[in-house]
Amino acid sequence: LQVRLYPKIDTSVVSISTTYAGADAALMEGFVTTQIENALGGIDGIDYIESTSTIGLSTINVYFQLGYDINVAVSDVSAKVNSVRYLLPNGIDDPVIEKDDPNASPSMYISFFSDTIKIEAIVDYLNRSIQPQLQVLPGVGTAQVWGPDYAMRIWLDQKLMAAHNVTPSDINSALYTQSLQAPGGLLKTTSQELTVKTFSEAGTAEQFNNLVLRQDNGQLIKIRNVGKAELGPKDTDISVRINNKPGVVIAITPSSTANPVDITNEIKNMFPKLAASLPKAISTEIMWDSSKFIFESIKEVKKTIVVATLCVVLVVFLFLGSWRTLLIPIVTIPLSLVGVCIFMFLLGYSLNTITFLSMVLAIGMVVDDAIVVTENIQRHISEGKTTLEASLLGAKEIQFAIIAMTFTLAAVYAPIGFLTGLIGSLFKEFAFTLAGAVIVSGFIALTLSPMMCSKIMLPSNKYENSFAKKTDAFFNKVLQRYELWLHKAIDNRKKIVSIIPIILIASGLLYYFIPSELAPSEDQGYIYAPIMAPTSANVEYTQKYSKMIEPLLDQIPEAQNHLIVNGHGAPNLGIAVLILKPWSERKRTADQIIAGLSPKLWAIPGIIAFPVNPSSLPGAGSGDPVDIEIQTLGDYNQLNDVAQKIAAAARNNPKLYNIRVEPKLDQPQLGININREKAGSLGVSVSDIGNAINLILGQPTTGYFSINGTSYDVIPQLFPEVSNKPSTVNNVYLRTASGAMVQLKNLVDTNETVTPQSYNHFQQLRSMEITAGTTAGYTLGEALDFFKTTIKNIAPDTRVDYSGQSRLYFQTGGQMVITFFFAIIFIFLVLAAQFESFRDPLIVLFTIP
Repeated sequence: LQVRLYPKIDTSVVSISTTYAGADAALMEGFVTTQIENALGGIDGIDYIESTSTIGLSTINVYFQLGYDINVAVSDVSAKVNSVRYLLPNGIDDPVIEKDDPNASPSMYISFFSDTIKIEAIVDYLNRSIQPQLQVLPGVGTAQVWGPDYAMRIWLDQKLMAAHNVTPSDINSALYTQSLQAPGGLLKTTSQELTVKTFSEAGTAEQFNNLVLRQDNGQLIKIRNVGKAELGPKDTDISVRINNKPGVVIAITPSSTANPVDITNEIKNMFPKLAASLPKAISTEIMWDSSKFIFESIKEVKKTIVVATLCVVLVVFLFLGSWRTLLIPIVTIPLSLVGVCIFMFLLGYSLNTITFLSMVLAIGMVVDDAIVVTENIQRHISEGKTTLEASLLGAKEIQFAIIAMTFTLAAVYAPIGFLTGLIGSLFKEFAFTLAGAVIVSGFIALTLSPMMCSKIMLPSNKYENSFAKKTDAFFNKVLQRYELWLHKAIDNRKKIVSIIPIILIASGLLYYFIPSELAPSEDQGYIYAPIMAPTSANVEYTQKYSKMIEPLLDQIPEAQNHLIVNGHGAPNLGIAVLILKPWSERKRTADQIIAGLSPKLWAIPGIIAFPVNPSSLPGAGSGDPVDIEIQTLGDYNQLNDVAQKIAAAARNNPKLYNIRVEPKLDQPQLGININREKAGSLGVSVSDIGNAINLILGQPTTGYFSINGTSYDVIPQLFPEVSNKPSTVNNVYLRTASGAMVQLKNLVDTNETVTPQSYNHFQQLRSMEITAGTTAGYTLGEALDFFKTTIKNIAPDTRVDYSGQSRLYFQTGGQMVITFFFAIIFIFLVLAAQFESFRDPLIVLFTIP
């Protein structure tokens, strides 16, 4: 049997990623995201669609209903996207359609660092030598290297380009035509066959520096004359710091069907050999692996099973008063659990927290049937029958009751297995494992228990001992007191019956007022802290202020390692991960550490950072529990006004924290308005202007080169110290139809504005997301009720939807009530069939409240 933390949940999510280098968010929304979203309508099985349009990137996630065939989903989405490919802008990259698993999170972090080797060189080595070894291990979904890879950076000097009459178009043309992968062919002679290879691509910085851009009076103008080529980091907007110094991390994520424990064990076994193969200047260690939490969780449940078994054995001894009768639960419990494991194996289930909990509950039920049979047999023995006669008669007398109890209990739990959604996926194994345990216990109670009684029980004159006499005397007194109260209840049946409506109403009120949530918080051995800098901040700014987090993490006595990734998703975003010491080596829990760390992080200037205890519940996502989507058919400004009012009201609730509204409408933008008449009169096309701006600022990939069999990007761009000024655009030179040079400022007007940092859609409508965390003791249900009331008071006509944990909460909450109702009906029908009466089952069912 596989060992997992939770049962496997089949999530079906298809992601569609489309890149268009340099395009602004509004262009991506209107000409890419909306076109693709419109085509997705009509696909079967979709739960909801959400999308984000940012600079140069459109990301659409299509969430299908749990259990939907992911292969069918990918096929349907691919067909729809291909049908509108011709509507997308020219020059855009083809949409990338992939299976996505929102539950997939790294199960292991391996860190690498060096005091002498550059980070991009470490990344390159890992991509070549280490990552392939990890990626091919059975069950590994991805082995992702967090760090900047190599690229050939073509740094350009705007003044030198102008001095040599070089335009961005000249740069682009040279990179396309003078460094390319040109296939050769075969040369056949009379005696042999030769392969022909054309060495047409540049492969070193020196070769790129010597690429010819143009001739000027017989003089060759090369790239080295207007800038320089160098091997450098492909992505300058990401940096990783491990325990206060730069480093690289490989994050291992298991596939959806893999056993994470097996994967981490396999990597641990190979890690010494892997570490020994590294260059001496590179150090490595396993920072964290999830198997520790899985084993700790399961170990606690195993302890509970042992304690439950001991308690059952003790209770049996107290009531039956014989050491011999203890052999019956001691034998029946392990046999029943083995039978359950066989049942789980046949159904393809795993050993996880949920199925172990079902075994804990099953222990009492397993012994219950055996005790009933044993006690009845003991009664016959005390009346003078032989052990064999008593065993046969005792089992026969109550076999109907045992069968009735067995099928009734199975009928109670089996309906939970037919729930849909997250709860159904989680508790299907729980329900059927428990139902299987009950059936196995009933079978053992009617077969093995009577046989054991006939062999191990003593005749009546040898059975009772002094201890048994004492316990029997005590329980006889309890029985006499019970009979007294029972007669009083029967004599006052009207009063007793009148209490039933009160109990029913009280039960309903308790159900309504008891706080509810999706899942309780768990200490998984790590916490993380999202980091947000101002929208216009670059990665250097983010790193400058995120470094202030490091001394705060160093001060935590429970800290073992910490990791900060700057540029996590965007230059102004980051994430800090704090790996905690083993549970036995610390006094505080993750929630207690968060309570102490939170005010310190909030006090850091320049950024917003807050610690979070991640949800261990699969399918629930890793964000804040409150996740509300407000939608509009209009513009973002009106929607933002409503969202900000809701967020302002929420900030007055002391039980909510980290209230955020996304996206923010504070992205600075330099608008370039082209004077089409003037450009046309000079023979400069709009595409020439757009391509020129994109080449010097958009960091487009204009080609590739290879080193030792690995391909790398070629990326031209202005020197950073030049490209970070708004005036840069005005100083670009273009070539007119007559061959003369014209400065771009003569063809365009520029103005600085503020726009949304991204354009978000939910269910194909423009949306803004309101998220919030809840303090300890304040449940998700209470928080959502608060937001419902707030939205109704502020903007009653606002269209509202939910995602993440909030969506799961609403989807699963009503199902439990419906399932409970149908379970009662199912039990009633089972009891009616067994008792051959529609009245007698009501006696049992009225005890439920």
